[in-house]
Amino acid sequence: MSDEELEAADVARIGDTLANRDEYQEADEWIGSVINQLETTRSYSVREFLHLMGRELAEIAHEDGIMTAAYKSRIPVFCPDIAGTELSVGIARAKFEKKLQLTFDTTQDTMEMMQIAQKTRNSGIITLGSINAQNMVNIGEVSSYITRTTARGLQICDLDHDRFRSAGNAYTIVRRHTPRSFRQTPSRSHDRLRPQVTHRSHCR
Repeated sequence: MSDEELEAADVARIGDTLANRDEYQEADEWIGSVINQLETTRSYSVREFLHLMGRELAEIAHEDGIMTAAYKSRIPVFCPDIAGTELSVGIARAKFEKKLQLTFDTTQDTMEMMQIAQKTRNSGIITLGSINAQNMVNIGEVSSYITRTTARGLQICDLDHDRFRSAGNAYTIVRRHTPRSFRQTPSRSHDRLRPQVTHRSHCR
């Protein structure tokens, strides 16, 4: 659709996503209502903010999505580039209109991933989205170096590439659409590790 057609239909284009302008603004206002509950005297990790969003969504959502399911299952959600998401618009709007001094400490997200790698015997990373999300696998590997733990990253992406090369012993499964179940296959240098994994996910 052309920009003129979208404008006439009151539809906004955000990259390759189309959104009704009214609904988009309602979402921004809802994000502002979540921000109103935060303390402005300290900074937040992005993971902590997304956890609070999942909690609020769980109270009003008619069905589970990624955020609500992660909240209910106590699974942390990280976003390496929140400034490049639509969430940043709602955050910026709330800060501008309400003169809030909200700050995010992204290094705290790295610290939390390090703590997860250190305290859990087996852990995994599921990545969704653009190439920026692949940084989470690298962060996991760096975390294992700092904390002297073994990185066991499970990576699932919705990319156009059929394969994605990963260093270390992080497991990588890249498909255009994630199947309902799959077998986890490690790199050749780690053939001794062949865990069987069953995963159900809707990534689209």
